[in-house]
Amino acid sequence: MATYRKRGNGWRAEVRKHGHYFSSSFSTKAQARDWAMQKEVEIVEGKIEEALPHLLVREAFKRYATEVSPGKGGHGGRSYG
Repeated sequence: MATYRKRGNGWRAEVRKHGHYFSSSFSTKAQARDWAMQKEVEIVEGKIEEALPHLLVREAFKRYATEVSPGKGGHGGRSYG
Protein backbone atom coordinates (compact mmCIF):
# COMPACT_ATOMS: atom_id res chain seq x y z
CA MET A 1 0.00 0.00 0.00
CA ALA A 2 1.31 3.43 -0.90
CA THR A 3 1.19 6.66 1.05
CA TYR A 4 1.39 10.09 -0.57
CA ARG A 5 2.49 13.25 1.23
CA LYS A 6 2.65 16.82 0.05
CA ARG A 7 6.23 18.06 0.61
CA GLY A 8 6.83 21.70 -0.28
CA ASN A 9 6.21 21.99 -4.02
CA GLY A 10 6.25 18.24 -4.65
CA TRP A 11 4.89 14.89 -3.53
CA ARG A 12 6.55 12.03 -1.70
CA ALA A 13 5.40 8.46 -2.31
CA GLU A 14 6.15 5.67 0.17
CA VAL A 15 5.50 2.01 -0.59
CA ARG A 16 5.48 -0.70 2.10
CA LYS A 17 4.60 -4.20 1.02
CA HIS A 18 5.77 -7.71 1.97
CA GLY A 19 8.63 -6.36 4.09
CA HIS A 20 9.92 -3.98 1.42
CA TYR A 21 10.06 -0.21 1.77
CA PHE A 22 10.66 2.34 -0.97
CA SER A 23 10.19 6.10 -1.13
CA SER A 24 10.80 8.81 -3.67
CA SER A 25 9.84 12.42 -4.41
CA PHE A 26 8.01 13.72 -7.49
CA SER A 27 6.78 16.97 -8.97
CA THR A 28 3.17 15.84 -9.23
CA LYS A 29 0.92 13.47 -7.35
CA ALA A 30 0.15 11.64 -10.59
CA GLN A 31 3.86 10.84 -11.06
CA ALA A 32 4.02 9.63 -7.46
CA ARG A 33 1.00 7.35 -7.98
CA ASP A 34 2.42 5.88 -11.19
CA TRP A 35 5.76 5.15 -9.54
CA ALA A 36 4.12 3.63 -6.45
CA MET A 37 1.87 1.37 -8.52
CA GLN A 38 4.88 0.19 -10.54
CA LYS A 39 6.86 -0.57 -7.37
CA GLU A 40 3.94 -2.53 -5.92
CA VAL A 41 3.70 -4.60 -9.12
CA GLU A 42 7.44 -5.31 -9.03
CA ILE A 43 7.21 -6.46 -5.42
CA VAL A 44 4.23 -8.74 -6.04
CA GLU A 45 5.83 -10.26 -9.16
CA GLY A 46 9.07 -10.90 -7.28
CA LYS A 47 11.20 -8.65 -9.47
CA ILE A 48 12.76 -6.91 -6.46
CA GLU A 49 15.45 -8.86 -4.65
CA GLU A 50 16.48 -8.38 -1.07
CA ALA A 51 19.10 -5.63 -0.88
CA LEU A 52 20.55 -6.95 2.37
CA PRO A 53 20.40 -10.44 3.78
CA HIS A 54 18.50 -10.84 7.01
CA LEU A 55 21.00 -10.56 9.82
CA LEU A 56 20.27 -11.52 13.40
CA VAL A 57 21.58 -9.29 16.16
CA ARG A 58 23.53 -12.27 17.51
CA GLU A 59 25.27 -12.63 14.14
CA ALA A 60 26.05 -8.91 14.00
CA PHE A 61 27.65 -9.01 17.46
CA LYS A 62 29.65 -12.11 16.57
CA ARG A 63 30.91 -10.46 13.37
CA TYR A 64 31.82 -7.28 15.27
CA ALA A 65 33.72 -9.33 17.85
CA THR A 66 35.80 -11.10 15.21
CA GLU A 67 36.32 -8.31 12.66
CA VAL A 68 36.33 -5.01 14.56
CA SER A 69 37.18 -5.61 18.22
CA PRO A 70 40.63 -7.16 17.65
CA GLY A 71 41.80 -3.91 16.05
CA LYS A 72 40.72 -1.78 18.96
CA GLY A 73 42.90 -0.98 21.94
CA GLY A 74 41.67 -2.77 24.98
CA HIS A 75 42.34 -3.07 28.66
CA GLY A 76 44.88 -5.87 28.15
CA GLY A 77 47.91 -4.99 30.28
CA ARG A 78 47.55 -1.23 30.36
CA SER A 79 48.15 0.53 33.60
CA TYR A 80 46.39 3.81 34.29
CA GLY A 81 47.65 5.41 37.35
